[in-house]
Amino acid sequence: MLARPIILNARAHASLRLRPQQGFGFAGQLHMAAVMQPEFVRVAALYPIVFVEDRSFDSFRPMALLGLKTGENLFVGADGRWGATYVPAVVRAHPFALGPAAPGDHIAVCVDAAATTTEPGLGVALFDPQGQPAPALREAMAFLSRLRQMQVLTDAFCRALAERNLFTPFRGGRSFARRGSASGHRRHLVGALKALPGSADHRPGATLRSPGRGGQWDLRSRGCAWPAAPSLVKRSRSRAP
Repeated sequence: MLARPIILNARAHASLRLRPQQGFGFAGQLHMAAVMQPEFVRVAALYPIVFVEDRSFDSFRPMALLGLKTGENLFVGADGRWGATYVPAVVRAHPFALGPAAPGDHIAVCVDAAATTTEPGLGVALFDPQGQPAPALREAMAFLSRLRQMQVLTDAFCRALAERNLFTPFRGGRSFARRGSASGHRRHLVGALKALPGSADHRPGATLRSPGRGGQWDLRSRGCAWPAAPSLVKRSRSRAP
């Protein structure tokens, strides 16, 4: 999602400033966004959730489906406004993102260079004169720290699903069609998986223990289902020429 990601460094980027940010135009072509397990209930009420295999990490990533084709975000208007009551956390983090794991408990912070400037007086500073994070960067780091904690829970959740073989491919791809469209204009989800088909509540392991909380995950919750799919199709139809 970052057009030109760079890992922030106090020495190399001492004069870097953050340009004023307005709206979500940067996400106008984002058709999927990563989501975290703690936000599943709020996300699933508005967006279908699919799981995509990430072979580089030998894992699965839950994604909110924002459009029915690559380069299409049905939730960002021409004015840059987000047309839903909840925006996924990774989108709200822009123009910052978690970087590669850093030694110890430090957070490696990436920023979109396209959202920065070195022009004095424009935007807000990322570092103070002593080389320490300025308020804007401290706020971003606090948000990214919470995001990393959510990522740990999400990774554990996806591992638990995979270990129990609870991921199911969409058979032949999930098909969507705009009203009155020809079959050649149907949309198919290829390479995506869903967790727990409708009969999952009768399968062993429908409830998993949550690490470190002494609680449990209810895998039958709507966070693993598709209640928002009809709404997404309706949005697509409304934008049809």
